[in-house]
Amino acid sequence: MNQFNFIKVNKELKEKWIQYSQWSVEVNKEVIHTEDDEGFSIVAEIDGELAGIISIIYKELPPPLEKTLEVYIDNIEVRKEFRNRGVATHLMEEVLQQLPNETNNFYQIRAWSSEDRIEMLHLWRKLSFTLNPSSIFPQNKEVKGFYVSRIL
Repeated sequence: MNQFNFIKVNKELKEKWIQYSQWSVEVNKEVIHTEDDEGFSIVAEIDGELAGIISIIYKELPPPLEKTLEVYIDNIEVRKEFRNRGVATHLMEEVLQQLPNETNNFYQIRAWSSEDRIEMLHLWRKLSFTLNPSSIFPQNKEVKGFYVSRIL
């Protein structure tokens, strides 16, 4: 059985995680949040090794719902050698436990996942998220995927 240790990410741990990430330094600097931001990140350790990370940010919904807050998952990543061991599921559970006490101020938790991330789409379904087909257009190139959300 996996023994998980969860640690909130500070600037030093953010730099350490970037060494393991499949994403570029630039992307990681944008999507990994510390408490200096409006959100936070958590890493999961297994046997002292960094196994995965989840990063969330608090957002207001656009008008006419601007007083409604959501938790947006900017990043969830598990190192290849730790996949299929429950790391992402446990990271999601930990984030929900560590939300500020004013959780009732948050309406939903939401993320976006490209359609090629099959394992993530299965995870979202397992965790009772809705899947809403959508495309985004980074650098004017269509990327098909799904917005996923769950009422808190």
